[in-house]
Amino acid sequence: MSLLRWVLDLLYPPLCPFCQRLLDRHAGEEFLCERCRGELPWLRGVRVSRVLEDGTACLSVLRYEGDAAQSIRRYKFSGRRMYAPCYGELLSRIAPAGELVSWMPLGPKRRRERGYNQAELMARELARRIVVPAVPLLDKPKDTQAQSGLDAQEARQANVSGAYRPLEGADCRGKRVLLVDDVVTTGSTLQEGCQVLREMGAEEVVCLTLARARES
Repeated sequence: MSLLRWVLDLLYPPLCPFCQRLLDRHAGEEFLCERCRGELPWLRGVRVSRVLEDGTACLSVLRYEGDAAQSIRRYKFSGRRMYAPCYGELLSRIAPAGELVSWMPLGPKRRRERGYNQAELMARELARRIVVPAVPLLDKPKDTQAQSGLDAQEARQANVSGAYRPLEGADCRGKRVLLVDDVVTTGSTLQEGCQVLREMGAEEVVCLTLARARES
């Protein structure tokens, strides 16, 4: 262990992002604890991948429940941006080959309130691990109602319809884009982003999320 890591661990004891237990670096607990490695609601095998209604593949690491859901809520709403390296590492384990990594943007009000875009932090950590450029491609000029407050898929689709546009100067023509978000539920938000990327000339878009709130 380097001196810098030792000092940082002393000042800011490393905690598991999921159960908040103190990590044992000497036992190889770099990002999450041994218990969570075995007990989190992992998606495995064919369950990792789901096909959205528009035909886009969406790969996810965990089911959105229990400690996984609580961890993501802390990350989004309680300023726990230090969880991003762990999340990026988990995404890298399921990421297919890609030429660009990008993320779903936040509206201006939510970005100001939160102080960061949780999907962007995860995407940048993922990109660093798989050695692919992390590039902002999408813009969300206006805020929409939170998708979590809407149940019907029709309402979710209507809420985000036309909400995204190409970021000025962004270019993904002929590229395979890995599009990152924190949680997928019905897939309406991601599908809107994918549609814009395809209109921008992306050859293919694959979605990656840390968690999946619904199986279908």
